[in-house]
Amino acid sequence: MTRFIVSVFVIVLSLPLSTFSQAADRGDEKYEWYIEQYPFLEGRYRLYSMETEFKWPEGYKKIDPSSLNSFQRWITELPLWQKGKPVSALGKGIFIKVGDFSRRIQLPWRTAHFTNMVVPLQLLGEFLHARRQDHRLEIKPKKGEVLTYMNWLNKEVVYDRMGNLTYEPSKKKEPSEEEFSRFFDVVAMNTTYRSLADNCEVVPEDKIAPGDLFLAMNEDGRQGEVYVILNILVNDQNEKLYVVGTGCPEACDFHIPLFNDDADYPWINLEQIKGLAGEYPVAGFYRLKYR
Repeated sequence: MTRFIVSVFVIVLSLPLSTFSQAADRGDEKYEWYIEQYPFLEGRYRLYSMETEFKWPEGYKKIDPSSLNSFQRWITELPLWQKGKPVSALGKGIFIKVGDFSRRIQLPWRTAHFTNMVVPLQLLGEFLHARRQDHRLEIKPKKGEVLTYMNWLNKEVVYDRMGNLTYEPSKKKEPSEEEFSRFFDVVAMNTTYRSLADNCEVVPEDKIAPGDLFLAMNEDGRQGEVYVILNILVNDQNEKLYVVGTGCPEACDFHIPLFNDDADYPWINLEQIKGLAGEYPVAGFYRLKYR
C-alpha cells in the first residue's frame, strides 16, 4: 500500500503545473470569474490562459495591472483553446495547421466576415456586451453614419445611392445574442483597415498597452495587417516583451502566430512587431476609442 501511495505521489509531481492551474470546477472562484467575464467561453470545465500555457522569460513579469483600465486587463486574461485546435476558415476547413501557429484564442464567430480588421472591434464589442454596456459601442463605418447597437435595435440600416450607411424608421427589435451577431455582421461588412484606424487614436510606442493595435495598410486602406497586443511583460531594466494576436485578411479564427519557432514561447519585442508591417507603407500603433 505504501509503495502504491509513493508511486501515485511521484506521478502527480511529474505532471505539468499548468495541469492544475488550468482545471476548473463549478464553484471554483476562477471558473466563476471566467464565465462572468467571457460568456462566450467554451470547454467550461478546463481553462487555458497565457499564464498557464506559455513559457515566461526569466526576469520578466506582467506589467502592473493597476496601471491598466478594465478593458486592457480583460484582454490580458483572454481564454485560449487547448493545444491541437487548428485555425479554421469558414467553409474552407483548416486554414493554418497545428504547429504553424502558437495557439487559438477563444472569440466567437459573429459574422462570416470575421477578418483581421474586424477582430479588434469585436473584442471591444464582446467586452462591453458582457457588461451589458452595448450603448457605449460606437463604430465609424467606411462610409456614412456611425454604427451603434442602439440604433440597430430601433432603426433599419440602409444605404443611399453613394453607398453611405444611414438609417430609416423601423419596428423595434428586441436585444438578443442573434441581434448582436446580426449587428456585427453589418459592422464587418462596413469595415476597412482605414475605417478601423478612424475608430482609433494614435498611441506612442512608450504608451502601448494590452488591447492596442499594430495596424499596417496600403495607401487606400483596403489591404493590410492588424495585430492586437494581448499581453506585456517587463523586466527591471524596463525592457518589454509582447504577445500579439491576429486574424486573417480572409476570415479565420483569432490566433497567436508562431514566433521563435516555439509555439509555447510567443513573446516578441517591439522591433519584431514593427517588422510585421511587411511592405505596407502606412503603419503604426493605435488604440480603439470608446466612451
